[in-house]
Amino acid sequence: MIEWLDQFVDTRAKRRHLLYLIALSACILLVLPYLFLGLRLLQLSDYPSVFALLKEPLISQTFVSRIILDTISLASFSFTKVITVLLKELRPFEVVTALLFLLVFPAVEKKRSTTVVLSAALLAAGGIFFCTWQGLSSTSLAQAVVYIRCIGGILCVLGGLLLCFLFYYTRRQLKSYYLALQIRVEELEEQETGGSL
Repeated sequence: MIEWLDQFVDTRAKRRHLLYLIALSACILLVLPYLFLGLRLLQLSDYPSVFALLKEPLISQTFVSRIILDTISLASFSFTKVITVLLKELRPFEVVTALLFLLVFPAVEKKRSTTVVLSAALLAAGGIFFCTWQGLSSTSLAQAVVYIRCIGGILCVLGGLLLCFLFYYTRRQLKSYYLALQIRVEELEEQETGGSL
């Protein structure tokens, strides 16, 4: 059994491609709930639908929604409280995925695609922060729902872009890993010689 499993990681190229595939798969699993949340936010239309959404388990699956809900519940707003909320809402899977992403991403891709994806993510984060801020200072629930739907639109666009990017590179890594698997490694045993020097 061990020998059979060893064929998947017995060269440096196989180990590298397998690590890339694990990191890309984890990123896909991290992005999917954001896309589903974005689609759900776009469906909101009135007061009861907003409160029905708060009871759904989808809300607790994304880091952004957990931060927004905790920020709303703060009695006063300060930098230390925001940092506390950010750290409190991190989950182990999100931390491990972020570390894998930071480890693997620069090695996988060129600077242009890295710049495009990171710029889109920063722009989306700024848009979400702006919509959250405006939604919290809204004078009516109808106005707040408009900002919530804007957040949903941003999450859908960013989630779609990231998923396309991740699926494209997962396909490339699968192809590279398949080619690396074609290399067979044979183990040579060293034979002892009976003579002395």
